Amino acid sequence: MFKDQDQKKKKEHVVAQRKEGDFLALEKELEILKKKAADYLHGWQRAKADYINFKRQIKEEQSLFVKLAHAEILLNILPIVDDFEHALRHLPEDLENNPWVEGVKRVYQKLQKLLTDLGCEEIKAKGEKFNPEIHEAVAKTNEVANAGEIVEVLQKGYKLHGRLLRPAKVKVAQ
Repeated sequence: MFKDQDQKKKKEHVVAQRKEGDFLALEKELEILKKKAADYLHGWQRAKADYINFKRQIKEEQSLFVKLAHAEILLNILPIVDDFEHALRHLPEDLENNPWVEGVKRVYQKLQKLLTDLGCEEIKAKGEKFNPEIHEAVAKTNEVANAGEIVEVLQKGYKLHGRLLRPAKVKVAQ
């Protein structure tokens, strides 16, 4: 009977050692799997952040493309606006209230509204100090004014969304 009990105790001891060894192995495996899970989570988070950044970048590029397309169109429209302004400045007084001229004025107003709607704004120039970043001096004059002051605008300048589209061509006092 002692022999059976000794064998039984040895067997239980071996099983306990095996269970303890299995437990340690399982703990190691659990640690490895936790590390893998954390790595996967960090990878997923990076991928998600990259995707969000990619979407933002695509949106910004599309917006820039639209703005550049607007700039191209506006650069072609501005000479037409200049012609309207020139024609309306030199309109004879006897035609001032002519219905046909009123129609031309409405077309000009619609062009002005289109410029505004697309984010195009006129650069203020007359009476301002000359700024080479937004003005182009095409003539100098000895008129009574402060040196460097713009005395006449020969061609209006425009900005598109705060960026220079076309510099104002001006006459500057010496």
